[in-house]
Amino acid sequence: MQQPNNPYQPGRVDLPAPGSFVFTPGNGRIEIKAAFLAARDAFRKHWVLGCVATIAVQFISFGISIVMQIFQAAGTLIQPEAGAAGAGVAGLVSLFVSPAIAVGPLYIALNAVDSMHNSSVTVAFEQVFIGFKRFWTIFAAYWLMGLVAALPLIIGGAGIAGYLYAVTTFARTPELNEILVAAALGIPALGVFFYLILRIYFAFYFVLDQQTGALEGIRRSWLVTENQVGALLGLALAFMGLFLLLLIPWLLVSILTCGVGFLAIFGLTFFYGLVNATAYRMLVPLPQSAGSQAQGGTPGGLEFGAEQRFPEEKNPYQAG
Repeated sequence: MQQPNNPYQPGRVDLPAPGSFVFTPGNGRIEIKAAFLAARDAFRKHWVLGCVATIAVQFISFGISIVMQIFQAAGTLIQPEAGAAGAGVAGLVSLFVSPAIAVGPLYIALNAVDSMHNSSVTVAFEQVFIGFKRFWTIFAAYWLMGLVAALPLIIGGAGIAGYLYAVTTFARTPELNEILVAAALGIPALGVFFYLILRIYFAFYFVLDQQTGALEGIRRSWLVTENQVGALLGLALAFMGLFLLLLIPWLLVSILTCGVGFLAIFGLTFFYGLVNATAYRMLVPLPQSAGSQAQGGTPGGLEFGAEQRFPEEKNPYQAG
């Protein structure tokens, strides 16, 4: 009797020639080499738009920071209290706006990867602002993820502080052996921190790709990354190795071009977004477009302003 197909069952991933599809969406397993090959192909097709979107997001973030400084400086010249209040208001705006802006390149990268498998998936600059469409969900997911990841650091920091207080009562400078013991106590906390980061890494993708809530996005990310932590860590280390390999040539080109070569960092940032989007799509099947499915069409991605990427009845993660 033939066993039913499990979309999360690790399977074999063939690596065809450059320019062709190098993975099957939703095969349930992250293949590092295949992820980089697929990201390379998507980058070749969408590098201009991806770089422009990444630069735009960086300039918006930089602009918010500049506005904060201007408010603070102008207020200080008039009245110190006014400067502090102005900086506080600008900081509050940044607190709310930054998460919505940050997911824009992520969403463009995901659509760029999906477009390599389905020509109906659109990739457009306006998708940079997709975070404002689900503003409060993105905001909640951003800070919930931060809280989850910060818990081991808070607990570990409290443990280190408690140990140092026990041995020194904060009345003297800790000795070298005491510092080493305190550092050793922090290693497990760092390990748990990175583990949690990798397990909830795809929460934003679920929020944007499947229109989930913040908690549900974190839950689904936790489910699909089971047994994939090593692969995700391998992706990060492989990209770090690529960055170090290109670092010296990049610096030389930047110097020779009077800083113009520095713009290449935005391309590398977009490429890493494509690698992450490919890893997500290896674990999660392409979404079905409600409209195209009803008309007998093919699966498609979300156009900006669409209401739903993944109909509820087709959600493979729904508890049954």
